[in-house]
Amino acid sequence: MGAFSMDLIFERTRALCLAGKVTISHGFCLGWPDRDLVDPMIEAIAALDIAAMTAGPATRPAPPVRRLLELGVRVCSGSDRIRDSWGPYGTADMLERVMFLGLRNGFRRDEEVELGFHVCTQGGADVMRLKEYGLKPGCQADLIVVGGETITEAAVTRPTHRPVVKRGMVSARNGRCVMDAP
Repeated sequence: MGAFSMDLIFERTRALCLAGKVTISHGFCLGWPDRDLVDPMIEAIAALDIAAMTAGPATRPAPPVRRLLELGVRVCSGSDRIRDSWGPYGTADMLERVMFLGLRNGFRRDEEVELGFHVCTQGGADVMRLKEYGLKPGCQADLIVVGGETITEAAVTRPTHRPVVKRGMVSARNGRCVMDAP
């Protein structure tokens, strides 16, 4: 059914001239081991500029993140399993999501962990084509301060005391909101 659904998505994307405006969420069938079935789907995703979202599920096949990125597919991640029947272990912590994504995709080397980190941070902005996103002058100061000498260290140790900054103001410390709601 997943491959059938993909074909329908491709058909509608073409018919409605939606190239570059579609995101496929989960895409479990992209993680099937049958390359003869999967490769044409991944090639169609790249050709139609369709983005892909994956949560790095532990118990389901998942899209091959590295391969999608190598073909120029915009890939993001998110936390949709936060203590529910699909997966009671989620916490909505995107550093945790980097770990799940890395485990699911076999990311072990520093550059692979950094790839997972990119998907879980910059990936969402890439999918939405946000221009004013990132750590550069002119961007909104929305960020989480994470300790670590490298991205890999921060991703694998997942420090718990992380100040959250929203529009340049510290909004949370140690997991607690420090601002009044507007």
